[in-house]
Amino acid sequence: MDNYDKAALAIRDGELETFKTLLPDLQDKAESLFIQAAGRPGTIGRKMTMLMLDKHHTLPLASYRLACKKAIDTGDTVRVDFLLDQAPAYVGKLPLGFYGELAYYAYSYHENITNQIIDRCTPEQVEQFPAKFLHNAILRSDLTTPWKLVQKGINGDKCIVDIIDFCARTRKEGNPITL
Repeated sequence: MDNYDKAALAIRDGELETFKTLLPDLQDKAESLFIQAAGRPGTIGRKMTMLMLDKHHTLPLASYRLACKKAIDTGDTVRVDFLLDQAPAYVGKLPLGFYGELAYYAYSYHENITNQIIDRCTPEQVEQFPAKFLHNAILRSDLTTPWKLVQKGINGDKCIVDIIDFCARTRKEGNPITL
């Protein structure tokens, strides 16, 4: 078993000290280990994630995005917030839509993380959120999230027809529109 496999097992098993010892020899595999560490639940996973960022200067957008999604999957709001704070420093030319994509990803299972992301975003960032976010929220009978997005400036032009169509079909079928 090589050091990379040992480090991956250390992440899986939460062996922080073993992970720290192996890290200096694995700079060529750091991206992969960063993504794995971001998906490791608990405070050990959070510490491993921070260690990986401490060893890097920049990361590709795709790798950083995947690490953020793995962190969202853990439900760890502190880790997600930390990664979002650090994103501009580690990813060159971070697109404005980055935060919206992650908020939309979190919406299915971690609404608290979604709200945390929305709250931290500037109006310019919210304007780049996927318009389908509004549509899906309406389908879920959620008014709070769309209202928050509209107040912060989401561009809903792309999905307003879908929302109106949904409301009209629901009403036509004799069902009350419960939002």
